[in-house]
Amino acid sequence: MWRDGRVLVPFLNDAPYADKPPLLFWLIEAIWLVTGVSETAARLIPPAAGIGAAALTGWVAHLLWPNRRGLPAAAMLMVVASPIVLLFATLVRFDILLTCWVLLALAGVLKVWRTGDRRWWLMCGLGIGLGLLTKGPVALVLTLPAALFAPLWVAQKPDGGWGRWYGGTGVAVAVAAAIGLAWVLPAAFTGGEEYRDLILWHQTAGRIANAFDHKRPFY
Repeated sequence: MWRDGRVLVPFLNDAPYADKPPLLFWLIEAIWLVTGVSETAARLIPPAAGIGAAALTGWVAHLLWPNRRGLPAAAMLMVVASPIVLLFATLVRFDILLTCWVLLALAGVLKVWRTGDRRWWLMCGLGIGLGLLTKGPVALVLTLPAALFAPLWVAQKPDGGWGRWYGGTGVAVAVAAAIGLAWVLPAAFTGGEEYRDLILWHQTAGRIANAFDHKRPFY
């Protein structure tokens, strides 16, 4: 992408790379615009995402238990001290970045619950949309259940009732879809038929259909 000036379609070894959306690659190239091509600069993204994930975890903890003053700090410490987070923060992978966007979306859901302000659905949609651009439809799986199954964890009906709540959920999904489609449609058009089939079929329905079709034994 950097060498040839391609923006929409990621390439790996001169072939279109359809396994993941391009947000992580865009962030790397954005840093390179400032620093020049540098492996060290590219490796700054995962630890920065880890710090963001820790901060968002503290915010989510505060929204869930606002009367427990020490809990947000404890939640943040738990994240930064987690061996898994420490490991992935050293690797240029998609997982920590996706975690940030999932937490951002969940914080939006919780803000709607706490304040009744439906504008926070926009932040929820932003988080889901950025998650789609980071690792694809798995962002929906990790975020939407919190909103869809709210009657199971919300003690009383939100302001405006459940119809208004699910209307806001629809707004968040629409925002996320707009963000995702803003990349998918032009990328599918410019990437050619094979790339279009890969990102529209293999990375969505194909992965779901083959989720349990492993060549290796389960152990």
